[in-house]
Amino acid sequence: MINEAASARPEAGTVEARLRLVEDRQAIHDVIVRYCRGVDRSDPELILAAFHDDAIDNHFGVVLPFREAIGTLQAARSGGAGAPSKTTSMHNICNVLIEVDGDSARCESYVIVMVRIPQDGGATDWMHAGRYVDRFERRNGEWRIAYRTVVYDLERFDEVVPAPAGLSQARYLDGAVRGKRGPGDFSYQIFRPSASA
Repeated sequence: MINEAASARPEAGTVEARLRLVEDRQAIHDVIVRYCRGVDRSDPELILAAFHDDAIDNHFGVVLPFREAIGTLQAARSGGAGAPSKTTSMHNICNVLIEVDGDSARCESYVIVMVRIPQDGGATDWMHAGRYVDRFERRNGEWRIAYRTVVYDLERFDEVVPAPAGLSQARYLDGAVRGKRGPGDFSYQIFRPSASA
């Protein structure tokens, strides 16, 4: 009996096979980037679209179904009905290593995250650097995360202080466009809400 999926794959080493590998890697990278956008913008549809429905996530040393794994997914769990997070964040993807093996892939993405946390009338910046170590699976032609472990390599916490008096650079921000959680963010003027492609 012939495996239809295997017979549909181009022969190894051919131009078609190399192009398929490039397409697969790009599709996986796009999932990672959209996930980060989803967390930073509190966009539940983007977060949900990064994972298979039965995906597992180990964010803080506890292995859970991804919908229960971490507070930043609360918006996804509530379907967007809950209030947006009071924190702001920025996830920066750095080195990404992707090894594709048929309809599964192993992926390690270095990530640097800044989270501003309101606290006692002020704020604390939490910076952490680590890695998303993921197993991706292609199901029905679509790559999504099946299993994620977040590895923390280093972190620091810093009190947010006002700019020194008279610092001219601080005035640059007086009229600047500021990032926001949710669809009020400026980027939604150019991207479709919850764009998955």
